[in-house]
Amino acid sequence: MEYQDDVEKTKRMQKRAARFCDMMGKGPRKQRKQTLTLDINTYLKFDDGIELNDKPILGTSQSLTKQYLRLTSAPHPSTVRPVAVLQKSLQMVKQRWQKNADYNFVCEQLKSIRQDLTIQCVRNKFAVEVYETHARIALEKGDREEFNQCQTQLKALYLDHPGPNTTEFTAYRILYQVVTKNTLEMANLLGSLTKAQKADEIIKHALAVNRAWAYCNYHRLFLLYKQAPRMTPYMMDLFIDRERKVAVQSIIKSYVLFF
Repeated sequence: MEYQDDVEKTKRMQKRAARFCDMMGKGPRKQRKQTLTLDINTYLKFDDGIELNDKPILGTSQSLTKQYLRLTSAPHPSTVRPVAVLQKSLQMVKQRWQKNADYNFVCEQLKSIRQDLTIQCVRNKFAVEVYETHARIALEKGDREEFNQCQTQLKALYLDHPGPNTTEFTAYRILYQVVTKNTLEMANLLGSLTKAQKADEIIKHALAVNRAWAYCNYHRLFLLYKQAPRMTPYMMDLFIDRERKVAVQSIIKSYVLFF
């Protein structure tokens, strides 16, 4: 009986040792019984959860305005506007903003234009103009979420379609990292800047702001806020009150320690 127990114990120990070797990668690997295949051309998947065939939809709608709705299925071409109509719609939206500054209407229409561009796989200079327009309006209204969505898309679009506003929005991206306190992304962004970009005035200003913020030089930071070019003041508005409170706290703490 004792001999049989020893044999069983030895077998269990051998099985445990074999499992340990498999976990450490020392034993022979088991072959996968079923091969895995990945087809990247069958579907196009978007943020709305839509799956479209690899042939992009060509819209036929002629409506200048369109309610923005989150799509749950592939849309019909009759509900999607072609680029020619979207160009007219964008001009209408710009005029509406300049005349009435109706942000709710303008934001909805711009999101609708962006959606129609995405459905039709349009990623050209017109798409850059749409995202730049929406980013500027969102920035003016302090809509951080919409601005971030636009600047994320612009970062990708500028790789294929760089334009005259590329350096401007690069500066806004630098300042946005100050808003979110994302030092890792800031380091990556600063490392990717070219000499030509660093020589640009708006990039220089953004780098100076980042330096003043990083070293807690609040006097320099507020001076740069007064000297901010283009739409940089709107960008700095997203974090300047936060830093002003921190500066006041630092001043109070220093006086308490002194006295």
